Amino acid sequence: MKTVISTLSRIAIVVVAVFTMSFSQTTGNPGKNENPAELKYIGSIGNQPQFQLSLNNTESDEFVVTIRNKAGEVLYKERIKGANISRKYQLNTEDANSTGVTFEVVSKKDKSRVAYTINETSRLVQDVSVTTL
Repeated sequence: MKTVISTLSRIAIVVVAVFTMSFSQTTGNPGKNENPAELKYIGSIGNQPQFQLSLNNTESDEFVVTIRNKAGEVLYKERIKGANISRKYQLNTEDANSTGVTFEVVSKKDKSRVAYTINETSRLVQDVSVTTL
């Protein structure tokens, strides 16, 4: 009886190990990043919103970054070459409203395209507390 239990436990350990190894190989390729570009809101300076664009490429590539307003007009366009590039962009809200602005990143090597749209919402928060004296 003890040999049956120990054999079953060994088989269970082997099955779990094989399943874990096969799952880790199918969940992603460590050499290829699934998200080639990330855009983050990092704050405001003088009521002008700032964004950080991070290009997560390990090999050198050329990218075209285009910023468009809601009407589709190009506000800014630049070509960037390199690997693991990070740029900060500040939108001038006097020239264009930051709502509806689109950041588009196009890779020259593999022709991939990533686009982000900026949406801004405002809300009034009022906290009221009642305390006993």
